[in-house]
Amino acid sequence: VYLSCEKKPNVDGYQIQISNGKKQVASDISRNNKNIRIQSNKLNNLTFFKVRIRSYIMVNEKRKYGSWSGWSYYAQ
Repeated sequence: VYLSCEKKPNVDGYQIQISNGKKQVASDISRNNKNIRIQSNKLNNLTFFKVRIRSYIMVNEKRKYGSWSGWSYYAQ
């Protein structure tokens, strides 16, 4: 799965969650990339999935997360 998002200033990275509607099937943390690639064997068999993303900044070597975006829905 390839995802792209608008890169925000002053953000150190992003956390992405992918769900099949019942449970989380993939999660990844990306460091300040505009295009994100997530590989999971569980994603190959899905016909429907939803994705959400949130940003983080580093404060004293710890991640401080923003709020989650709304769910985006996709069908293959």
